[in-house]
Amino acid sequence: MVLSTLVLSPLTAMSAHAMGYASLTCKELWEHKDRIYFDNGYCLSDSEAAAQGDKSRCTAAKLSDVSFSNIDMQNLMLIARNEERKNCPKASSSPMADPFAK
Repeated sequence: MVLSTLVLSPLTAMSAHAMGYASLTCKELWEHKDRIYFDNGYCLSDSEAAAQGDKSRCTAAKLSDVSFSNIDMQNLMLIARNEERKNCPKASSSPMADPFAK
C-alpha cells in the first residue's frame, strides 16, 4: 500500500479554512475568534474559552499587547468578513477589524 501526503500551499489552506468559516453560525464564528484570542493570551470579559480553560493564560491586558501569527491574523480577518456577510450582532466588544475593509 502506498501512502501519499497532501501538501497544501498557504493560499489553498486559507481558502479551505475560509470555506469552513462560511458554514458556521454567528455564535460559532464568535467562539472561534474567542479561542484565537485566548490561545494568544488575550481574554474578553465574556470569554467562553477563558471560562472553560486556564484563566492564568489570560496574560495580555490589551489586544494591542498580543502578537498574532500570520495564520491567526488571516483567520481573524476571515472570521470578521464572515460575521459581516452574515450580519452577525456584536457578541462582544471585539476590537479586531478587517484591515482590508474600506
